[in-house]
This record gives sequence, structure tokens and C-alpha cells, in this order.
Amino acid sequence: MTQRFKGLELPAKTGALDLPPVDERSAAVRPDAVRRTVTDAPVATFDYVAPDLLPLVVPLDTLTEAPDNARKHSLSRDIPALTESLRRFGQRKPIVAKRNYRGLSNVVVAGTGTLIAARRLAWSHIAVAWFEGSDTEACAYAISDNRVAELSAWNVNQLVALQADGDVDLLQLWGDDADLAALLRDGVPTPTFAEVPETEQARLDRFEPVVCPHCGGEIRRKDLR
Repeated sequence: MTQRFKGLELPAKTGALDLPPVDERSAAVRPDAVRRTVTDAPVATFDYVAPDLLPLVVPLDTLTEAPDNARKHSLSRDIPALTESLRRFGQRKPIVAKRNYRGLSNVVVAGTGTLIAARRLAWSHIAVAWFEGSDTEACAYAISDNRVAELSAWNVNQLVALQADGDVDLLQLWGDDADLAALLRDGVPTPTFAEVPETEQARLDRFEPVVCPHCGGEIRRKDLR
């Protein structure tokens, strides 16, 4: 069925829109009279994921943890720190998962802590890079990824300089005051002392005379009281 208007034929329905009857007096279709037959669903936004990673996002509830993960996570130590990092900075790098691993689907092999933290933040999606290779290779990669991070060390002097410049707040970022204090303390070099010949060492078992630098006379210690 069509409607005629000044020689034009308008379809009664165009796509998912129902067009209302033409207002002959104004010769216009009022925009506010257009009714959509399909409910407008809210557009999902992932403002916590870096824009470059958006093509990699998958539903969080489709991922699972590796059954043989050799890395331990603590709900009182690293997970709170990871959660705060994700809350503050969002996801800046993808986690790594394998579509089929040890008989399971969509298994995270690197980034389990990030996965747990994202769940605590009630994220719906997360960016994933998919591992291509055997289960043995995926397991080896997981161990290597964790181990390599342990081989580097902090430049304590640079940390202190960044704190002094006001660029960072180490206490806020570290999440463990005692651990930070130990790191900074361990980073302080141990003082070294040059050996002094015995002839130049002071004798603690006797009083040495005090000589006046002006007249050269000896000053008795009782006079110094």
C-alpha cells in the first residue's frame, strides 16, 4: 500500500520505520510523529578500554582461568593493586587467552590477575589477544611472561627523584608502605670507611692534651668545663 503526495509515491513502511499519514495542510511529515517499530537498544561503551584495543574486546564472562596456572594471586596484595590500576588508568594492554586449552574454551594464559581485577570492577568486556600454538607452548609462554617481569629491578634513585619532582605519589601507587620502605632502604648504599693508621687513631683510654691554636699553650681539660 502506498500514499500519493504531489505525484510521489511514498511506501507505507520504510525499513524499520512507520511513516504517519501525510499532513495535507502543511505538506510535511512531522519528525516527532515518526514511531520506530524496533526498540532502540543502548549502545555499549567501553570507556575503560584504550581505543586501540576496542576491536579486541570480548565478554568477560566467556573467559576462564587456566587450570594449571603456576602464578599465585593474593586478594590482600596484588589484586587490590591491579584493581586500583584498572580503575584509575583503564585497560592499556590486552590479556592473552587461548581459544582451546586443556579441554576448556577461552582460557586466559597471561593476565589472570587482570581478569580477576576486572571482575571486581564489574566490567562487562575486556580486550584479549589470542594465542596461536599448542597447549605446551601456551603453558611455556605463561611461565616465561611472569618470570621475565621478575628479572628487572627498580632504579631506586630514579624513583626517589620522581617522587621529589612531584610527578608521582609512590605511597599511593605502591599499595604496600612496608614494602616501599624496605625497597628504598635497601637502595641506600652501605657507607664505606677508609682504614686509618693506628698512629692516627685517637686513644680512648687516656686524655690527649688540648693545645691552644693561638699561643701554643696546653689547656687543661678542667678549664674547659
